[in-house]
Amino acid sequence: MPASDDLLCLVLPREADLCVEHRAGLMGGVAVLRRKALADAERPVALTAVPYYAWANREKGAMTVWVGEAPLKVPPSAK
Repeated sequence: MPASDDLLCLVLPREADLCVEHRAGLMGGVAVLRRKALADAERPVALTAVPYYAWANREKGAMTVWVGEAPLKVPPSAK
């Protein structure tokens, strides 16, 4: 995912198939999840989900625990 994309604006549709990938070079071996997600609900981007315990042992980057299935509905008054 490009650094310019806002992680909180990603959408991972419910029907998305996740691919488990073993990364031997990450902390002696960690399984990550990979899938195309949607940035701004329309533009495909690569998403790699790393287990929380391994996240702090990587380079600086954005983190979230939950990824939405659909874009957030923001009331017009909040924009």
